[in-house]
Amino acid sequence: MCVLTLDFQQAFDRISHQYLFHILQSYGISPWFVERIHALYDQATASVQINGFLAGSIPISSGVRQGCPLSVALFALCLHPLIRALEDSLPSKKIGRHTQHGPVIAYADDVTVFVTNPGDFHAIQQAIHLYERATGARLNPRKSKALAIGAWTEPPTALDIFFHERVNILGVEFGPTIATSIRDSWSKVICAVRAQARRAYTRHLCLVQRMKYVQLCLFAKIWHVSQIFPLPLVQAQQLTTICSWYLWQVQLLGCHL
Repeated sequence: MCVLTLDFQQAFDRISHQYLFHILQSYGISPWFVERIHALYDQATASVQINGFLAGSIPISSGVRQGCPLSVALFALCLHPLIRALEDSLPSKKIGRHTQHGPVIAYADDVTVFVTNPGDFHAIQQAIHLYERATGARLNPRKSKALAIGAWTEPPTALDIFFHERVNILGVEFGPTIATSIRDSWSKVICAVRAQARRAYTRHLCLVQRMKYVQLCLFAKIWHVSQIFPLPLVQAQQLTTICSWYLWQVQLLGCHL
């Protein structure tokens, strides 16, 4: 298998407004709502302040607004045709004996494609090219990555994406084997939890507040990775030591991180 992580240049800023309006209409969203979105984005302009003076009026014909609660949902709707095109072109992946999973997963602008046949690269290239023409998006091959798993040796030459020894997908480190993936992912989590515990130690909190901080902040980093990889016993002991040090101030007894 080959795992591709696709990176698009300025993904949120390059979405064409005309494409956005067309997508909203294609999904059957009520004309009343589409008109309100159209009013937010149509004929939008920007100005540049130079030495205290506003210079010109620059029309804005692409991009979703930063900080707007609707932006992520609108971007997801615009990205969905690309995901559907890839799913229709690529075979689903069988994991275990019966479970079938789609060849594409996406979270906001992070798109990951699983390839099992070298011939699928051409279909991926066509789907991306069509998406670029429709939306104004641009794939960034330099920031996109490929990971070979198992006996995979074919390079994704059609996409000009380079292979890497490991890739990061939504904060989880993946390598060519399960053992290296578990080791790298949990080592990164332990370093992050240790650094956050050190920074938060000087805060004046009572024991109950520190316990809530461990549950809500420190453990949040653990829950995310534990849904993908099991926590090994050695790393579990290290995390227990870090959290105990933060809660009980054991460094006063001569113990240090």
